[in-house]
Amino acid sequence: MSPEDRSRQVFGTLHLLRHRGPDDSGFYVARGSRLQVALAHQRLSIIDLNERSRQPLGNEDGTVLVCYNGEIYNFRALRHELQAHGHEFRTESDTEVIVHGYDEWGERVCERLEGMFAFALWDARQERLLLARDHFGVKPLYYAPLPGAGIAFASEIKALLAMHPGRQELDAAALGKYLAFLWIPHPGTPFRAVRKLPPATCAVFDAEGFHQREYWDLTFRDGAAPPEPVDQLDQLLQEAVTKRLVSDVPLGVFLSGGVDSSLVTAVGAKVSTAPLLTVTAAFTRSDLAVDPLGDDALYAALVRRQLGSRLTGREVTIEADAAQLLHLLAWHCDDPVADPAILPAYLLAKAAKPIATVMLSGVGAEEVFGGYPRYVAGLLSTRYERVPQPLQRVLRSLADRWGNPRGGGLFRSFRRLRKFLNAAELPFPARFIRYRSYFEPSEVSALLGTSLDSEELLEEHLQYWNRVADRPLFDRMCYLDIKTYLPCLNLAYADRASMAASLELREPMLDLRLTEFVAGLPQRWRIHGRQTKVALKELARRYLPRQVVDRAKVGFGSPVRAWLRGPLRHLTADLLSPAAIRQTGILDAGVVRQIVAAESHEDWAMRVWTLLNLQAWSQTVLRGTPAAAPPVAVNLA
Repeated sequence: MSPEDRSRQVFGTLHLLRHRGPDDSGFYVARGSRLQVALAHQRLSIIDLNERSRQPLGNEDGTVLVCYNGEIYNFRALRHELQAHGHEFRTESDTEVIVHGYDEWGERVCERLEGMFAFALWDARQERLLLARDHFGVKPLYYAPLPGAGIAFASEIKALLAMHPGRQELDAAALGKYLAFLWIPHPGTPFRAVRKLPPATCAVFDAEGFHQREYWDLTFRDGAAPPEPVDQLDQLLQEAVTKRLVSDVPLGVFLSGGVDSSLVTAVGAKVSTAPLLTVTAAFTRSDLAVDPLGDDALYAALVRRQLGSRLTGREVTIEADAAQLLHLLAWHCDDPVADPAILPAYLLAKAAKPIATVMLSGVGAEEVFGGYPRYVAGLLSTRYERVPQPLQRVLRSLADRWGNPRGGGLFRSFRRLRKFLNAAELPFPARFIRYRSYFEPSEVSALLGTSLDSEELLEEHLQYWNRVADRPLFDRMCYLDIKTYLPCLNLAYADRASMAASLELREPMLDLRLTEFVAGLPQRWRIHGRQTKVALKELARRYLPRQVVDRAKVGFGSPVRAWLRGPLRHLTADLLSPAAIRQTGILDAGVVRQIVAAESHEDWAMRVWTLLNLQAWSQTVLRGTPAAAPPVAVNLA
């Protein structure tokens, strides 16, 4: 293909990614002696809004160019260091440190960057392409081989499919993992021809081929706690938040009323030179009556009351067409994720966009500090192993007899207990993963009409689990979540939801120095008995009301049970009907019918949601046309 044809092909996909960067666009195409390259970029302007910072952005002589999505938080320190080495900067943007850093350190520039990023860098002198993704996988990067030994790359799969629409062969094993986990572990995607670059990985493509390496890994350390660990944690969090408040556009914080986002808000209010904007989601009373969700607005109000004039607050009560949103977000989330939290996350971002372009959040704290209840369950399960097997079988039989009852409170606790008892007979890490799974391997095989065993489904998990075989169980569980669950679920849906609204989301709890400090703390500072996030909560007591710190763990979610029985009821019947299932050709209609029927009298809402999301994805993404954005009615109180 000629450079002109290639440039037209690449440029023709830009409109599919305009939501990620509606402020500006740029393009570069060139042919070398061995390779030709075409780079295209859509910019969300955050730092140095001048057009001089348009991407692709080059070095002094234009021999190194970069396309980049994200933020480099230590860019000022790197800029000063590079200027001392004689590099001349022509912009004030963070982007420029990447090209000058590459000139100075080569591909090891990745190891010097602190931030969230996915970038493609073209070295015209050596005719080599460098792809890189940040340490935790905040920003996505997909790639696919091209005919003739080339490679294509993009922030979202839809752009790759548009360049080669015939490459939509599905990967049955990857879809099985989606059903088992609600997401697909890297490097897999739903499509055989498309891969996603793992976090903390850089890859080089040149005339010799394609090779990649991991440039960083989180290391847990043994030893005594440092002097005054909470004081050190406080200082590190203040530095992390301060770096993420650098912006040339309005910014704020998503305040959920949980301890993580509340602490980010309080620290932000302390270090900010101006009152800090906060935005909070409020669910309707009817939704809260059906789903076991916390009343975030109530706890967020306590935080606002304590911090007073240092905050300005917005409470967002959202009413939207959930059925239409399902298809819209399936298009945005073309690497499917079945967490229903993506809907309120998108609506929050959509409501915040008119008043801010950058928002901070508390995402990542659960994995880094060890806050999920499943960590407690995993540790307790090693004690439960001592219970005689006959008694364990009796307890499982009794739990299964009760089924999966609907409701919150004790019913929710019973559902967790049933999952704990049924998982206890499995070895680690399958036991731990079962705590956050909704379909067993046999059910996945039945749904797809193929044979997928547990080892095949757990392939990527086992690789990470075995990496830290010498660590205590708690460290291994946290490490596994940081390497899989965090980037492939939480960060994935957070990126797609915020970018769908052209809004940048920043995560202070994933600051590199902070996470490495926490990984070096003795276990008692992260979990002690049934108390989780020990050090973080000790710090939070310095900033927040007691009711917020001692609040029972309630994850950011959505009223999926209320939606399935209300606004999504007709869509569920339509998308999961035998005719619709047969038309998409992915799932077994008979097995789906049994699952939907069971939800009528037991709590299998997440199973139904996972299937519903997959059907919406297959109708939207495989069809290749985005759904129209529905109107979003918001009440800013």
